[in-house]
Amino acid sequence: MLKNNNNSLYFSKDFYQASLEIKTAAIEFSSDDFIMRIKDLTLGSNDDNYRIDSITSFRNLNFIDGGDGFDWVYLSLPLGNINYEINLNNGSWKIGDETIFLNLSNVEGLYFGGTVTDKGVTIYTDPYNAYNIWGTEYDDRFHINNAANKTYIIGNKGNDKVIFDNPLSVIRTEGIFDDQENEIVVYYGDSNDYTVLLDVDELQVNGITYKVDDYPNYTYFPIIEEPIEDKDLGKNIKQQLDLKTVLRNLNYSEYVGIEYTFTSSNSKFDDQIFIENGVITFESGNTDEFITSTITVTANLTDGKINIDESLSGSSKTISFKLRMADNDELSSNTITGTSGDDVLNGTNENEVFVITDGFDKIDGGGGTDTIFIDENGYRNIIRYIGDESFWGNSNSLYIKVNEDEYTRVINVEKINNNGVEWSLNEFPNYGYFGIASKDVGDITVNDNTSSQLDITDYLWSRNYPDNVGIKYTYTSSGQELSDQISLSSNGVFTFNAGSEGKKFTSSITVTAELVGKRVNINEDWEGSKETKTFFVTMSDDDYSPSDNSSTDNLRREEEPNDLSEDANSLTLNNTITGNLSNSSDQDLYRINIDRLSNIEIEFGSPLETSEYFFEVVVFDGDKVWAWKLVGADEKFSVVLEEGPYDIYVRSILEPYPGFENFSSSDYTLNVKVLPNIEYSELEPNGAEFPATPIILNEEFVGNLSTSDDIDGFFFSIEEPGNYKIYFNSPINSNENYFYV
Repeated sequence: MLKNNNNSLYFSKDFYQASLEIKTAAIEFSSDDFIMRIKDLTLGSNDDNYRIDSITSFRNLNFIDGGDGFDWVYLSLPLGNINYEINLNNGSWKIGDETIFLNLSNVEGLYFGGTVTDKGVTIYTDPYNAYNIWGTEYDDRFHINNAANKTYIIGNKGNDKVIFDNPLSVIRTEGIFDDQENEIVVYYGDSNDYTVLLDVDELQVNGITYKVDDYPNYTYFPIIEEPIEDKDLGKNIKQQLDLKTVLRNLNYSEYVGIEYTFTSSNSKFDDQIFIENGVITFESGNTDEFITSTITVTANLTDGKINIDESLSGSSKTISFKLRMADNDELSSNTITGTSGDDVLNGTNENEVFVITDGFDKIDGGGGTDTIFIDENGYRNIIRYIGDESFWGNSNSLYIKVNEDEYTRVINVEKINNNGVEWSLNEFPNYGYFGIASKDVGDITVNDNTSSQLDITDYLWSRNYPDNVGIKYTYTSSGQELSDQISLSSNGVFTFNAGSEGKKFTSSITVTAELVGKRVNINEDWEGSKETKTFFVTMSDDDYSPSDNSSTDNLRREEEPNDLSEDANSLTLNNTITGNLSNSSDQDLYRINIDRLSNIEIEFGSPLETSEYFFEVVVFDGDKVWAWKLVGADEKFSVVLEEGPYDIYVRSILEPYPGFENFSSSDYTLNVKVLPNIEYSELEPNGAEFPATPIILNEEFVGNLSTSDDIDGFFFSIEEPGNYKIYFNSPINSNENYFYV
């Protein structure tokens, strides 16, 4: 007889009970006893329980597929004195002399607690599928060699034995399952391959049987660290923390113990924190003075039945957290505390204590010997500085960063109390420092036969208290002609001495200011500890004499051969070189080094006075062209170049431009200078039949159309495909007149 009640199945004679969702089932009927039997069963996605309580019904099953969820098979078989042996690997279930094959799939738990047998059960675990196996109330045997990872064995009642060989380690634990005894973890090949044993009585290891308490080769787990948050207690609060929950000892306490100690970064809390039985207690005071301290807790495993190897890192663990709470001891009766807003606090001629709070605050201690009180939130964010007209302060000034966004500025104080420890301003050991402040330096022109000075401290300066942090200045000059006319004093003052007459030179001056540690150590890798500024100075060379340019005989001349890059003649800034093209195929190559980003002017002195083109002048770096100019008469043009070596070649236009017949073998001159301003501009001619002006990505180039027929050509190089925007700024705003781009 079959009936359905509350999603359970009941079968007369052969009894199945399934508190489950049935997905598919293969069913057959017996003509002898009119009984329906399930042969194959697939369960649904719930956490299902399937119960078998007769050997006959057990024989009829071929397999059980548990489906999704966590599924249990309960075996409640009345076996009496019959041997019962299960091999979960091959699906054989041996009951007495009979072997039945039942394959399990997606079944997580096997419960034998309802099976009645005088001999218990023998179970061989599966190396491929992990199970939770719950034994009978009799003497069971569990063979766990090659058990699938994270198989759990619960021995239940009786004298239960677990059998295995060659373990990596065996650890007796405590607290993994609170309601189970004799917890043991057995590791095999590595630390990720283990089986958990619960409530078992004997271990048979490599053929030798031991009582659980007598196994001689137990090892132990390291301390397990759990995360802990910082604590803010307020006033008059007692709070406890069970350290056993944050620095955990999973080992059996009779074998391995644990002890806890702590330290506080502030001795003011010595009478407000204590440990007893692994529980740390915090008792905040009743004052308005809050202190932040770093609490460091150390846990050490201690010897029990197992001797601890203290050299192993896991035998000791340390955690730290911030604790903020009220102190027990009043600081002063003249204590002034602001709000969390932006406060202005002014002291008197008395000795006062100012408590630093949130907000953008200004504190003036006034007369007396005044103290600021800072808890550990302000540690390493205290700077002693010198004020000026733009930054309120004086020699006894402090800048205190109180949180990520806000700071307090203090003047006229004499002491710092940081977490209950008091220092004078000169003694405080943990100052930070400001980076170098700066503004741009203008270019300088010095008249002939005069001197000019520039105080670089007006442009690169330090706000730090000079006894804590100093500053030093160094400089470099781009040209050698003026090097003996420029000097920099130790206090940061430049002096420029111009010559009496003659040729003027422009030199770029790069000044570097660096912080120097005195009472404060400077991190030289921090970008704020160093700053540079560049400006240009123009003046006459004091080595000039009227005979220098009386003839071209004293000018440097090119050295042939210089047709190839490896034979290029070297050029220096502001020095003229003379050359000539011996034939229409000749080209002269020159090399110049640029020490920083500069606007370079190239001055070409032509032997001709003509509007026609005779020479081609090109500035390039390897395969990249930076400037390309056709010239006839004298010509000057500029190009912005980055730091590095560049080649300049001069050649006839006959070779690259066959339509021209112009050629000259007369002497030309070439001179390269540095201009004071960075400006990108077109190089004429750059029309349809002439070379386009090379442009640099992300830089603005200036050009103009000289006539209505003029065409300006530009080109640029890209390193990879992509979308590129071209911005054109028109000089007019008209619907009738327009440009083609």
